[in-house]
Amino acid sequence: MVVSFMPIVISAQNTNNVSEALSAFEENNTYQYQEKIYLHTDKSTYITGETLWFKAYLVNATTHTPSSLSKVLYVQLIDDAGQNLMQQRVQIGNEKAVGQIFISSYMPTGVHSLKAYTSLMRSNDDTLTFAKNITVINPSIPINTENHTARETKVEFFPEGGQLVNGLQCKIGVKAINGFGLGEALNLTIMDQHQNEVAAVATSSMGISSFVLIPEKEKIYYAQVDAAPLALKYALPVAKDDGVSLMVLDMGNDLLAKINATINQNVFVITHTRGIINEYKPVSIINGSVEVRLNKGHLGSGISHITILDENFSPIAERIIFKYTDSDLLKISIDQSGYVQREKVSMSIKMEAPVSSSLSASVYRNQNKITNSENIVTSLLLTSDIKGHVENPTYYFKGDLVEKSKELDNLLLTQGWRSFKWHDEESVNANAFIPEIRAPIVSGHLKGKGDLFYGFMGKVSLTKSIAVDSSGRFAFEVPFRLNNDKIIFWQNQDTLTSDQITVNEQFINWPASNVDSKPIDESHRMFFEHDNSNIQISHAYLDQTKVTGEHKKDSDVTFSFYGTPGKRYNLDDYTRFIGMPELFVEYIRTAIIKKTNQHHYLYVVGDEYPTTPALVLMDGVPVSADLILDLDPTKVETVDIVQKNYQLGERRFEGVINFITYDGDMAGADLPKGLVSEIYYALQTPRVFYQPDYGQDEHRHQRTPDFRNTLLWQPNITIENGSGAQVEFYTGDDTGNYKVEINGMTSDGQPLYAESEFSVNSLLKK
Repeated sequence: MVVSFMPIVISAQNTNNVSEALSAFEENNTYQYQEKIYLHTDKSTYITGETLWFKAYLVNATTHTPSSLSKVLYVQLIDDAGQNLMQQRVQIGNEKAVGQIFISSYMPTGVHSLKAYTSLMRSNDDTLTFAKNITVINPSIPINTENHTARETKVEFFPEGGQLVNGLQCKIGVKAINGFGLGEALNLTIMDQHQNEVAAVATSSMGISSFVLIPEKEKIYYAQVDAAPLALKYALPVAKDDGVSLMVLDMGNDLLAKINATINQNVFVITHTRGIINEYKPVSIINGSVEVRLNKGHLGSGISHITILDENFSPIAERIIFKYTDSDLLKISIDQSGYVQREKVSMSIKMEAPVSSSLSASVYRNQNKITNSENIVTSLLLTSDIKGHVENPTYYFKGDLVEKSKELDNLLLTQGWRSFKWHDEESVNANAFIPEIRAPIVSGHLKGKGDLFYGFMGKVSLTKSIAVDSSGRFAFEVPFRLNNDKIIFWQNQDTLTSDQITVNEQFINWPASNVDSKPIDESHRMFFEHDNSNIQISHAYLDQTKVTGEHKKDSDVTFSFYGTPGKRYNLDDYTRFIGMPELFVEYIRTAIIKKTNQHHYLYVVGDEYPTTPALVLMDGVPVSADLILDLDPTKVETVDIVQKNYQLGERRFEGVINFITYDGDMAGADLPKGLVSEIYYALQTPRVFYQPDYGQDEHRHQRTPDFRNTLLWQPNITIENGSGAQVEFYTGDDTGNYKVEINGMTSDGQPLYAESEFSVNSLLKK
């Protein structure tokens, strides 16, 4: 998370002022509520025709506790050119959301980016937007195994604390990446302008390392790549004559901060985790240096900052550090290491602490060891709080964590450092997006004056007025709907034109990644071809295998905006007439037709004789009675009559008459003049992952082939107060190795991850 500091001009001599300044510092960094998202997908590599299943965990960006603020999740699959391949909006409930993306045949082969965010997150830059690489294989497009001519390797240098200062010792991080954005192992020699060697450094396989340098005045430093054919050279940052340097050493239980400066001064040393202050110490730099011990136990889990403030509480140096958390609270136990085809797998899930948690589990074929390169622990604690792409973040969380912490520290030197970003309260984003705390929000601009109304066409319709401010801006909430729709806008005078209405983009338009696509490894070809055969077989038996899942009926909108009508006429129950007028004469006795000035009007008859016309709708869209009376009656399924007054803006109607067609689309008719249509991306229709039950012999021996690449997707596993959970599923007909992955979150904000494996063998070999 990028934290922006506000300079606070307060003397450090007064204890009360110091406390006030620190409180202001903390408030400035946390005053605007922010969210984070982790998106657990069932796997990370897909064949066209498969379904990508996901569960989103929404948390407070500062505390990592579950967030209940936003109610709408945006998910997009983007290629490296910034083209949108698929987008979905999903309802968030109980701080979580589940959904799916169908990997259709038009998607190109390549490594694409899966993005997830809320409207609240769009108010800032994309720092907190979740992003994950997803590999898509389209068998109709050959796998590109050519070695692209990528851009040259780039080497960057990052002084610890933020700057190089002449005469002050400084640790410098090194990062070398190739044109594919991946780390590159290099041997570098650090030299001055007189070609004197001052240091040597070798970057790791991920392109990261560090070295120590005391820069000298009037010297320029550069790095030369050893054994490079053209003796490539990369310049180091130019050192300043005055300033402060910061070096941090891990002393076990403590951190030792060494502060060097060109002038003696009083400073404050602060540690804070995502803006929450953990510890602060006032110190004096005497004779150009001071050492400060900081308690690691005070730090929160994940990324923290060590910030040096001057006497005016302005930041002058900063360093980010990492603290591991106990991520082994979650345990998986599988009853066997190997199974045969169509055999039950029993998986026990336990917590090592008495806390409640929400989990999601996936089991997928993993014959070539292609696995997710991150999980909820690496995402929330590491990658979501630092800049740029982190190559294989799970590497830093496996094995000897003492040794891995040293490599992770180099990563934070090179990737996590940022220059200070100053702002004050007046610089808050003026184009902030409205948080969707109850329902989806549509916003836009009206050019012109007058009342504005909107409606949704459909068998279940919605019609309301819109509040428009003096600048023409409007925003309104839309009830959760499950089908893509169009929004219909209109004004009382029926004069609205399409150029008067602008609806804000509901999804982000992403730029190109500016990184050349890395060719897909040829060694994976057989694996992809095997999975492609599986998915083709599954689709051939779709009715039985339900490989894309089963529809889940779940809608918050069950009635039109007027509620239950007083009368509903199902026209299929009556003899069909040639024209609509006969319908009102013979059957619909609660409404009458009147003609005035060559135009027809419909009136609803209630307890009293009507004096003003009713609001006439067709699938929820306002239309004239003339249009209705010219309509073919066979296109109308039902007619709803509301026998009470209805207020729409400043207009009052004595009743509502809604003519509902069979498909809820106005029977394909064009919109009447004065109505403007805009696309509305409604929330996704949820599906349920299909799991066959082979518990009975007749099911186990049925001849329908079962070649699912994903055996299990269970997004809603709940553990209460440290109890366990039992998950059961069946293997399919495909043999090989399978990966089990479980991600989750405790109620107090602890991310959880566990993994396991098992094999499936041929029934004949048991």
